[in-house]
Amino acid sequence: ALILASKEGHVALVSSLLGAGASANPPDSGSHSALRGAAIFGHAVVCEALLDAGARPNLTSAGGRTPLMGAAMHGHAAVVELLCRRGAD
Repeated sequence: ALILASKEGHVALVSSLLGAGASANPPDSGSHSALRGAAIFGHAVVCEALLDAGARPNLTSAGGRTPLMGAAMHGHAAVVELLCRRGAD
């Protein structure tokens, strides 16, 4: 649920799920983190909520891709800047 809400940009639902104890770092069946999903779709506010909840900015997918790579490949400059400020490399 957290990964789907993150990909869709539903910040209120993401915050609610995190507040209810959802982990910010679990991979889904496709090996994408909630942070990477939000980054790919350019949802900076969701990315910030996930990072505040402990999401690891350098967690890689099975293919070795990071949230920063996803945001950059899809042209989301605000997310790239946020991730860099929060320790992504």
